Amino acid sequence: MKRAYQNILSAAVFCILITLPFFDMGLINTAGFGQGGKGRNSSGSTSGVSVATANDQWTDPGVYFKRVRANRAWTSTGLRPQPGSIVKIKATGEVEVAPPDHPNRKFHRVPPEGANFHPGGDQPKIWALSLMGQIGNGAVFPIGTTVEFVTSRGGELRLGINDWHLDDNTGAWNVTIEIAEAPSDQRKTRLPTPGKLRSAAEAVHSAFGLTNEGKHTEAIGFLEHAEGLGLKEPKIQYLKGVAYTRSGDFEKAIAELTEAGKMGVSIPLIANCLLWRGYAYKQLGKLEEALKSLDEAVRLEPGHIDQVRERGRTYMALGRFEPAVGDFTKQLEAAEDDGERFNALHWRGYAYDRLGKNEKALADYDAALLVLEDPDGVLTERRKKLIERMGQ
Repeated sequence: MKRAYQNILSAAVFCILITLPFFDMGLINTAGFGQGGKGRNSSGSTSGVSVATANDQWTDPGVYFKRVRANRAWTSTGLRPQPGSIVKIKATGEVEVAPPDHPNRKFHRVPPEGANFHPGGDQPKIWALSLMGQIGNGAVFPIGTTVEFVTSRGGELRLGINDWHLDDNTGAWNVTIEIAEAPSDQRKTRLPTPGKLRSAAEAVHSAFGLTNEGKHTEAIGFLEHAEGLGLKEPKIQYLKGVAYTRSGDFEKAIAELTEAGKMGVSIPLIANCLLWRGYAYKQLGKLEEALKSLDEAVRLEPGHIDQVRERGRTYMALGRFEPAVGDFTKQLEAAEDDGERFNALHWRGYAYDRLGKNEKALADYDAALLVLEDPDGVLTERRKKLIERMGQ
């Protein structure tokens, strides 16, 4: 259950709460206040949109509402934007993607932008557990909390959650959709392209893709261009911090992540800023500063495995092996895939090794090798040296 998401960062950002009633019985048009609203007929479309429900069509331009349930791969909106339409989508609410007693908090109260800043799920190039869309048979595109673009093709608009385990999901996101005909000078716009940004969400998703491909300099440039257009969001600062960290510019990373943390209004985003800032501090050799950041990250999200794992490694770098054992034990208890179990057992064994608790160290080393083969030979070498010291 959600095994593919355990090893990488989780996070979420703010959204505008829309306090309107939603009904899971088709679309509600604000122009007609429901499925029987004015303007319903069987004619063609206006303003670049054809809206179909059952045997009826709506032709009124306006805002449409839809509940997108988390236990369905795709939800039809009944909307059929035509080529050259401006599509604006906003989403709010939270869903559950695991049973109530699941210990990992990132699977609870998941917003439309997802629980993790990493690709995964059914669409590996889109953030895991996030809201996504598709028009006709076109490419699936990320939505998150908001997106705006001009369509290059027509077809039915459908929405879904990027998750491949749907059976234990509950709840729904509330989505508003607005479709209108684009001015002639915008009809060749694609979603998203550098220099044609229409929302911070487009900047974030595009830069994330570049960062994930290892193109950190390009990602930073893209985000700075977005800022130049007046697109200010904590997630943009956060991604700049991540890109700077991955490119090795740790001082700039710390500055961006600190600013993003101050701007952030959601606990997951702030915790992720603290996590990456702690890692950047550690790379600079500022271990006490790193530990302070990671302590705060764990305090904010005590059930998050990434924060606990990184703090355990920072304890190791500081020579504080007892608290490191505690963090690696928590990591092991929360692990849901073999890679995470191997990692936790290896590092806890190494902490025991440094404490001189040889029997416990050997037991963890052996247990790790039963989970996975040693990928780089480090554990095998440590185990060999331990056995030599023990005289076995």
